[in-house]
Amino acid sequence: MLGHRTLGPRAAAGKPAGHRAPAAARRGADASDLGLCSLLLLSAPTVRQRRRGITNTSELLDGANDKIARITATHAEAGHLFVHCAAHLGGLQGGAPWQAWECHRADAVRYAKDARCCLCRAGGAVEAAGDVFRVVQWRSGSRLPREAKDLLRGARGDVSKALHALRDMHHAIVLEFFDAWMVLNQNR
Repeated sequence: MLGHRTLGPRAAAGKPAGHRAPAAARRGADASDLGLCSLLLLSAPTVRQRRRGITNTSELLDGANDKIARITATHAEAGHLFVHCAAHLGGLQGGAPWQAWECHRADAVRYAKDARCCLCRAGGAVEAAGDVFRVVQWRSGSRLPREAKDLLRGARGDVSKALHALRDMHHAIVLEFFDAWMVLNQNR
């Protein structure tokens, strides 16, 4: 298959003309090396990320952590407002619907904290793997250092745990909303 004449033969394969495959891919390394190599190469920003001012994977994780912090702050403000409204209306606090609301609220806060902790651990692991990678500087024919692989696997696991915690947080907030509705409509 011929490539585009101005972009070169690599364009036919979907690669930019100046793109060079990682050393592990050129050597025909196994799939796990390629997956870990791809995760490590995430530290190199894409054009879209550079336009938005994002320069590496750590900044992506920090941005996600900041977004969770903003959502948590908004959630806290909404809960504070609901407590004041319930106190103003009187007689709404203390029943079973109120206790369910408090329980789901506490769950949402805990899941947000868990997600943020996981993202912090993942960021540290990615930075440490990058440090290991730079120190070793892949000699020709060598593989990704085992230490870097272990760190990246841990980072991938932490990101997965953070996503799971965010799904749980979302579910708890939905339940909290319905509990609040039950609290407000319990005397009707």
